[in-house]
Amino acid sequence: MNTRARIFRRTKAGNAAFEDRHSGLPAHYRRILCAIAAETHSVVLRAVLPCYSETQIVQWLAELLTLGLLESVPDGAEPDLDFTGRFQVAELAAAFNGRT
Repeated sequence: MNTRARIFRRTKAGNAAFEDRHSGLPAHYRRILCAIAAETHSVVLRAVLPCYSETQIVQWLAELLTLGLLESVPDGAEPDLDFTGRFQVAELAAAFNGRT
């Protein structure tokens, strides 16, 4: 599976395993589950786990997906880092002109 452009999130089982300190999760799984507290893009995940190789992270993600502790969905969106991708000039002008 290509994990480059995916959004990861914990499943209910993943939340339960992470919250249970006696679940027996290996430390590297716990680190990944900690980094995925909410929906997390694969690029962000790699940035917060810089001490591991991409190959290792991909392998661990695949294992966590297989165990049912994570789920993922395709990214599907172009990066909109300045949050202006959905703005319509006409809507902005109307909002500006209609303000009181």
